Amino acid sequence: MNKSKNLALFALFAMLFACGSQDGSPPKLINDGETLLISPFDTLVAKFNSKITNVKEENLSYRNMKLESQTDRELRFVGTENTANSGLEHFKPEFDKKDSIVFVNIKNNDGYELKRAVLYYYTYPIFDTHPGNDNESTPDDIEKHFGKARLREGGVTFAGTIGLNQEKQWADFNDHFTLTLKAFDELTVTLSGMKNVQNVDLEIIIPSNITAVPPLATVADGNKSIKYKFNPQGMPPSDYIENLETNEYKDIPFKIKVSAKVGLELTPYLLTVKID
Repeated sequence: MNKSKNLALFALFAMLFACGSQDGSPPKLINDGETLLISPFDTLVAKFNSKITNVKEENLSYRNMKLESQTDRELRFVGTENTANSGLEHFKPEFDKKDSIVFVNIKNNDGYELKRAVLYYYTYPIFDTHPGNDNESTPDDIEKHFGKARLREGGVTFAGTIGLNQEKQWADFNDHFTLTLKAFDELTVTLSGMKNVQNVDLEIIIPSNITAVPPLATVADGNKSIKYKFNPQGMPPSDYIENLETNEYKDIPFKIKVSAKVGLELTPYLLTVKID
């Protein structure tokens, strides 16, 4: 008798395990309540801990995006804004403002229902005024746009686009940005988020009265990065010191250049700029 009961219980447990819902629980959004930080040109991925089914638009609440595709455990969203001159659609970047996707009544394959979950996200701003910044003489001013304090308190990251979009008859092979450094500042610039890092160049353009050799970008993990320390050695003090009595340093303008090889297929990028 006991042996028969044990066999029946074993069969029940085996059946529940095969169904994948041993505790009868609803699906869970793995990044529920988290805040993701993405490029506006990225794909935003919502991941669940079990197989989900029958997801419709009525189960989702969002704006400025669309559901691009889904698998049994993931929903993938892309932006639908078209304000980028290049023709690439993107999430609408709200400067320092969090946005969200709300999921309601999401069921898994066993019929258990997730009543509500929220995925929060930020997008980096787009800062690339093509065609204005094509020329070195008309760069986009990072300090004016983001403020000097942000560059020195953790740095700033923004998105741009570079390359050729034949369908839209759009081409942009040079983006220039400007900022100021004081003597002995260390500037770190990192270029990321590209389709092919080898076809995009990163440079720091040093003023002509500074004799230092421009540093070369290094490549690691699909990113390009440059570190440059402004050493005024060999410069007349009046060129970099504002006040000789207080030893207050001048703001000296430098430029950053992002450039693409001719014919490069259009690609978005992220540029991170930080001053120490």
